[in-house]
Amino acid sequence: MHPRNINHNPMKRLLYALSVTVFVLACVPSQRHSDIDEEKARVIMNDVSRRNLAYETLTEHDDTLMQQVVAYYDKHGTPNERMEAYYLHGSVLRDLHEAPRAMKAFMDGINAADTTSEDCNYGLLARLYGQKSDIFYMQSLRQQSLEADRKVYKYASLADDTLLMIVFKWKQFGKWYAYKDFAAIADSCWGLLRESERLGKFSHAATHLCTSIQANMEVGRTEDAAKLLDIFEQHSGRVDPVTHECSFPIYYYAKGRVLAALGKYDSAEHFFRKELAAKDWNNRQAACRGLHELYEKLGVTDSALKYAVMQCEAVDSDYQAMVADNLQNLHELYNNSRLQEENDRKELQLQQSKKRMAYACFALVLVLVCSVFFFMYIRLWYRQRISDAELKLDHANAELEERENRLAALRSAQERAESEAERLRLAAEVERRERETAEQQKTVIERQEELDDLRRRMRIFSKTLRQTYADTEIFRRLLLMVRNGKVAGDEDYREVLTVLSNDGTGPGDIDWDAFQTRFSKMEYHTFLLLRIGLTKTEVSKLTARTQSAVTNMVVRMCFKCNGHDPSASNEAYTWLLNYKGES
Repeated sequence: MHPRNINHNPMKRLLYALSVTVFVLACVPSQRHSDIDEEKARVIMNDVSRRNLAYETLTEHDDTLMQQVVAYYDKHGTPNERMEAYYLHGSVLRDLHEAPRAMKAFMDGINAADTTSEDCNYGLLARLYGQKSDIFYMQSLRQQSLEADRKVYKYASLADDTLLMIVFKWKQFGKWYAYKDFAAIADSCWGLLRESERLGKFSHAATHLCTSIQANMEVGRTEDAAKLLDIFEQHSGRVDPVTHECSFPIYYYAKGRVLAALGKYDSAEHFFRKELAAKDWNNRQAACRGLHELYEKLGVTDSALKYAVMQCEAVDSDYQAMVADNLQNLHELYNNSRLQEENDRKELQLQQSKKRMAYACFALVLVLVCSVFFFMYIRLWYRQRISDAELKLDHANAELEERENRLAALRSAQERAESEAERLRLAAEVERRERETAEQQKTVIERQEELDDLRRRMRIFSKTLRQTYADTEIFRRLLLMVRNGKVAGDEDYREVLTVLSNDGTGPGDIDWDAFQTRFSKMEYHTFLLLRIGLTKTEVSKLTARTQSAVTNMVVRMCFKCNGHDPSASNEAYTWLLNYKGES
């Protein structure tokens, strides 16, 4: 098919348009989040970061926004930007009590870090590990939590973030105490205290010494506990130097234990009773334990028994409180209702998406099937019309050829007429026959134009030579010459030869010197006009010959090349259309 005419058929264009439209509608996913730009992503992160640092509770709306931010930075962000996005998204999920998703966000942030880069944000990486450690701790996963804490300290050191290093190291002591690893705390507290002093964070470290005091007492290091207690009282800023009032109630129990171990029983009793006044059951059971041990040392059996019973009651209450705390931790970690709602919503979206896809596929198949049937119907309809037009053209050409033969016979008879009356009669008959022949030539031209129009509309068939060259300037000019009754000149034949040779489908391999020797000039002209797609009727007009003469020339050319007469004029015509020169 000629490249100039690809997809010119309107039915094909309609079919393609319908198919592409339905396919696009079927394939476009249902997007949950709209795309955002860098400026909007940064504004959202700054707002969430500010509220996170201010301990404001983050909401489900923040979750939706941060999912958009994470999606944006996953495609366009640097490793540090992806870390920050995942850290903030995990913080939102933490406040929404969705530990699995929060842990995944923190892990994704850790995996996004490029620790080989010079500008890696180690401080943010340390905070990611810190969040990971907290989630493990709330699930009583001791080993994993401590391992994450070591990572916190490592990356805080690389970031030169002294405050973060000290905070997490002292925070680690609290976890060790909960796991009753008292010896590890007692062995490490002095070294950490000296390191805190070296880094200028001594006062901050002093506020965390109560845990270390308790641990030293548990392992029998009373002197170390007393020294740590003095540091707490003098440098933490939490103890009034005159009244010894403290905003941290467990201090009273620690103070009482140290005083009792040093033999200062009255002072120890005073601080145990201050601890007993606290509302928290954990503080009360600690105070009862201290008073029980104190009265046991003093030999006051009734009081020792009394506080032993109170301690048991407090322990029971403390256990219940611990269970409640664990339940609260579970609530902090897992918001099952929202998670279930989220899963249900995703499942509903998935089902709806599948239904839309099924409907779209059904519509696409229906459109394609209808289009195929409609296309086949149009094709058959046009094929039938073209077949009828070709048959009418053949009949018109046959009748024209017959009339031209009768006209030629009348002219010959007129020339041989002996009387004047006979010649006049024959002249009138010739004139009538000429009119009839001219009318028939018009009919042939109309039939040919009708066939050409049908073929132009229906590009689904293999193109004929006439269709191939119908858009060239020389072809249109030759048709105009046919309508105006003009004869083609040498310049027209040269232009025809140029078009045929350059197109690649014409007689480009013909040796024209040999062609001129074998064929006459008239035969050569007839050959060119027929090869560009003109009919024998049109060629007869352009060469001022009858249609029979054109047919005879084609037959003679076929005989000269093949050495025998063709069985029919159609065979000679087929030979001419495929002739490429002598091999």
